[in-house]
Amino acid sequence: NTDLVAGKIAVITGAADGIGKAIALKLAQHGCHIALIDIDKKKLTKLCHNLQSLYPSQQFHAFVCDAADQLSVRKLPDLVRSAFNTSSVQLLFNNVGIASQTHSVLSGDIDKLRLMMDVNVWSMMYGTRAFLPLLVNNAPATQCYIFNTGSIASIESGSGMYSVTKHAVIALSETIRDELLRMNKKQAGAPRNILVSTIVPAFVATNIHNTSAEVMQEASPDKTLWNTNMGKIIARTQIDVNVVADLVFELGIKQKKCVIPTHFEWHEAVIKDRMTALLNLQHDNKALLRREIKKQMANVKAKM
Repeated sequence: NTDLVAGKIAVITGAADGIGKAIALKLAQHGCHIALIDIDKKKLTKLCHNLQSLYPSQQFHAFVCDAADQLSVRKLPDLVRSAFNTSSVQLLFNNVGIASQTHSVLSGDIDKLRLMMDVNVWSMMYGTRAFLPLLVNNAPATQCYIFNTGSIASIESGSGMYSVTKHAVIALSETIRDELLRMNKKQAGAPRNILVSTIVPAFVATNIHNTSAEVMQEASPDKTLWNTNMGKIIARTQIDVNVVADLVFELGIKQKKCVIPTHFEWHEAVIKDRMTALLNLQHDNKALLRREIKKQMANVKAKM
């Protein structure tokens, strides 16, 4: 299965760091050409040069862009067409996002709440609408992909505005999938083969706390975060970013799963808690999730 993405073209937003960077490295290892998109020119340029040095026979092009700026995103497809001399791409990763569990929907700064929605949701809408023509412009038999980076907060509530935006991400993925199916039924000729999948990681070792604070013009939380209960949970349960990339490749690209979790026991616990509460018309008390977190924290502590 090493040829699944060899010779294909992937578009990755938020590519300069974190999950986006790890996915770029993983795809490059398997022979993929990549359009790297990020707002951080310095990190983006460095990554592009590094990938080109490691894989000189492949194409890597960097595009500095704010993925939450609709007008800027609209310009990207023509730039990608020109840079790669192509009329199509096969993989799209809508990956930009900012995180904060402290912004209340009831009392938080409205401009910052709107910014979270712009970055975490609207960027994915812009990216999908911009690059869909290039995804559709493949032979019917060609397997194509749209990956939207959500979070375990896409299925779990309780993290303020962040949960609201990440719930929207998984709903967006499901809606895109449904609309593509309807589009396939209406159009003449063979249907296009586009998998739409949501990545739903729990805690991952990235720089998202600092970059989010920078984007939202706030003080970095690192000095205080790790002394809180949440900080301790994150520190003890976060996984390496390359594990996420491996799961995306295995579950998403190889197995064509529509949802890609990283912490499988948490994923199951959250869904059971949520569905039980909905079926019983009750508040979600997260009993199974709390039990699973305690279990994992104890396991980590025992290994220390």
